[in-house]
Amino acid sequence: MKKFLLPVLIACLSALPTQAQTVLTVDVSNVFNNLKEVQTEIAKLNTAADEYRGFLTDRSNKLKAEKTKLDELVAQSQNQAITTDSRDTFQKEAVQQNQLFQQDYADAQKIEADSNSAIKDRQDSLVKAELEKIRTVVKQIAAEKKASVVLNSSDLVMLSSVLYTSSTVDITQDVVAKLNADYAATAPAASAAPAAASGTAAAKPADTSKK
Repeated sequence: MKKFLLPVLIACLSALPTQAQTVLTVDVSNVFNNLKEVQTEIAKLNTAADEYRGFLTDRSNKLKAEKTKLDELVAQSQNQAITTDSRDTFQKEAVQQNQLFQQDYADAQKIEADSNSAIKDRQDSLVKAELEKIRTVVKQIAAEKKASVVLNSSDLVMLSSVLYTSSTVDITQDVVAKLNADYAATAPAASAAPAAASGTAAAKPADTSKK
């Protein structure tokens, strides 16, 4: 009896996978934040942002000075203590000053919007490029370590939770085959419905004509 069981046991063991499936994890946020290239590029972005804030401060101070001058001209144009000609002169200057102020204000808004967009584009490009590099290296290391699956352990929503899967763990076709087999086992035969229909005589409409 023992001599019979031993070959069976050996056969069963040989049928098992020779290597257990390996699952690895990567904290992508941690990797991203510790990359030297990322830190260098972020420092450049911070410098650009500081320069931009300084520029905005200068523009804001200029607009404030123009607005103050405009208010003074408007006040002088309404000053009843001076001559009509003087008020008219101040009125014309106020109109010109207002046009200058409105143009500079519109320019400042456009510059602000363009600068914000440019900085955001640089940030998005940096993140996209670095995440792609991380994904590539993850696949390389996963292959070296013969991993079956690599999971993203961070809460970074820009990447899926699964960074890498080996083709050896893909069960797509197995799922398709099982569902199709289940359907075939439970679905009625394709010819059953037509056969039942053909065996039933069609009802004829009643003859309502009078003889």
